[in-house]
Amino acid sequence: MKSDHEPHFHAEPECYYVVNGQSKTLTTQGFQVLSTGQYFYIPGWTIHNTPILNDDGLGVLYWYPGQSNFSSFKYYWVKDVQDNNQAISAFEGVDDARRRDLNLGPYGTN
Repeated sequence: MKSDHEPHFHAEPECYYVVNGQSKTLTTQGFQVLSTGQYFYIPGWTIHNTPILNDDGLGVLYWYPGQSNFSSFKYYWVKDVQDNNQAISAFEGVDDARRRDLNLGPYGTN
């Protein structure tokens, strides 16, 4: 099933292992194809976004290496960084990549 996932970041690195399906996920170079059997690493403090682009969906296992206590875990969304111009600029870059690489508008507009 198609769906979208709001771009965000957090201090902790994150790992994906794709168990079924295919989509694309944001990397520092733009969107990269994810498909069954693939492992993908996202460094901490990296904005990431994985919209589900086809009706077959995408099944992933994801985890945060070395993170066993979520009491200090915090997601940051664009609404959380409105007073940080550098972060706003980075989120705008995600919107540009979504338009350029996927023909999608900003999150929430498709």
